[in-house]
Amino acid sequence: MSKVYKFAISLRLRAPFLTAASEPGRLGLDSPLLRDHRTRVCFPDSLIRGKLRQSCTDWPHQFCTLRPLLGRSDDVPRALLVSDFVVTEPVPNSPRGAITRAAHEPDGSGAIKAGAMQVLEQPWLPGTVVKFEGAAHAILKDDDVAKQLERELCQALLLVGSFGAEASVGWGASAAGSKAEPCPVEVNMSRLIAKPIGLPPEKALAVTLVLDRPFLVTRPGPTPNRFDSLGFLPGNVIKGALATTWAQWFGQPPGDWFSQMRITSALPGNDGIRPRAIPHSLVASKQVAYDVALVDGACLIHGEAPEFSIDWKISPEPPSLAERQGVARSLDEYFHWSRPGQTLRVRTAIEQDTRTAKDEHLFAYQMALHESKRPDSPPADEDKPDSRQPSEDWQALHFHTTIQLPSDLPPDIKRNLESLLGTGILHVGKTRAIAQVHDIQPLKWPDMPWQPGRDVVLVLQSDALLDSPGDEPPADRQALLAAHARFFSDLSGGCLKLVRQFVRQRLVVGGRLHRRYGSQARNQIGTYQAWTLTEAGSVFVLRAVEERQEQKVRDVLSRWMAHGLGTPSFFPNELRNWEFNPYVSENGFGEVRINDPEHRSWRPPEESTIVCSIEAEKTP
Repeated sequence: MSKVYKFAISLRLRAPFLTAASEPGRLGLDSPLLRDHRTRVCFPDSLIRGKLRQSCTDWPHQFCTLRPLLGRSDDVPRALLVSDFVVTEPVPNSPRGAITRAAHEPDGSGAIKAGAMQVLEQPWLPGTVVKFEGAAHAILKDDDVAKQLERELCQALLLVGSFGAEASVGWGASAAGSKAEPCPVEVNMSRLIAKPIGLPPEKALAVTLVLDRPFLVTRPGPTPNRFDSLGFLPGNVIKGALATTWAQWFGQPPGDWFSQMRITSALPGNDGIRPRAIPHSLVASKQVAYDVALVDGACLIHGEAPEFSIDWKISPEPPSLAERQGVARSLDEYFHWSRPGQTLRVRTAIEQDTRTAKDEHLFAYQMALHESKRPDSPPADEDKPDSRQPSEDWQALHFHTTIQLPSDLPPDIKRNLESLLGTGILHVGKTRAIAQVHDIQPLKWPDMPWQPGRDVVLVLQSDALLDSPGDEPPADRQALLAAHARFFSDLSGGCLKLVRQFVRQRLVVGGRLHRRYGSQARNQIGTYQAWTLTEAGSVFVLRAVEERQEQKVRDVLSRWMAHGLGTPSFFPNELRNWEFNPYVSENGFGEVRINDPEHRSWRPPEESTIVCSIEAEKTP
């Protein structure tokens, strides 16, 4: 069994240096320094990895341990995880806060070319030694390999002449000088010790994760050079990272037991309670929030048509929340959401020969933050962008997920899983974040709050595939209702029928999704078909076909609560396998909550509600 090692790295560079930020700086600056979300000056992880790869390319026989860990293709995944390198010391308030550069006319007159002057941010005086600190993580066989990697990391960074832009004029040079000065590169190796985590005997677990860096889980979409991150971790992303970490740690992929393990989406919330999806049946009337899931048809509230799809972030505080709860200031707070902030990075590919930016290879990452400002922390001073925000002002976001273990998990697999979870899950998302287990508790499913004669209100907590890819899309709302009625009738064994729904759907598109799943699942290379996902928050009102089937209805609802909706029998057999369908229940899709109390307690008052009858339009 391998071990996880951390390499703490420090770089000492001489000012000036530059890695340009993606966001605009203060007025008058053309190229501000890159800062992280805490406003610390930093070098991005991609720059450090590029410099390591540069040394391995120039001296291929000197870095036999380091070179394979950097990866170059999908067949050789990157195994060395590098963080951003940040300046931890306060940035000085230098009177020379910028350096001006200009291009001159080639005629020898000394005149400056029109539009060729650039103002570069540089708060440090030239020659000042600035210390950058970062880290690298890797899963290695033993201490001997780790020590060899420690030496090679130090050598590879020492061979780099400069870091960042304007290297041709000496910017970003290593602080190598007299013998009295310390080495410009320091690498200290340590082995991560697994926290003692004992998995409870129960098979259903509530797990809280924290991340060590911003993460990027790309939204599927057609944009080729912009990647926007989701604000949570889908179950398939966690499961894929867990499988990759397991394979690197134990030298082989997990066995058949792994496909039987279900991991739901990890949702951000810092009050110790897992967030819930905000139901799409919520409406607003006169700035009051109501739930119309149990209203039998379209309705008027207080003589007005209610407003659906409200942007709750900018709407006035719903008085109903203050009256009914007394503490919640918004729907996000009531449903326990802590929405992560975002940070933008713009990157480009580099020409191997000239080491300049490639043409038409610019792309952007819109990453989600792994931490948030504390509510009691002072606000950042926008007039002083160099003011560093102390780490005490930040708190880690907690991501809440659930894990359903197989009933027959072997004891040795359980011990290995405890060791892995105690150390951390590596390779989370495109930024290769490391997820640490903050807490793990047995998960107790709530009693099924359903009584015969009452409708069942089901709310999706994660996206679900309710429409088979390749089928004709429904032409109108009645056709969509009929398609979903077939879905729930099949999954329930005919004991439940769909009465009404409040759904939001989207087409999931993208070249990789088509290549990985579309052509394989339907064996039709060259055809392109988008997937139709029903989004989290969609509401379905179901009714028992026969009241005498009470026990069958309860069994079906309990199964959906514990294992998700599943795949209906009329879907193609290929779509039951995660290799051809990423949206299966074991990846956390189709998670539901049933009969939450708000559906009844937030129902609009009958005396203020007028139910309307809407019939489908008939075309001649």
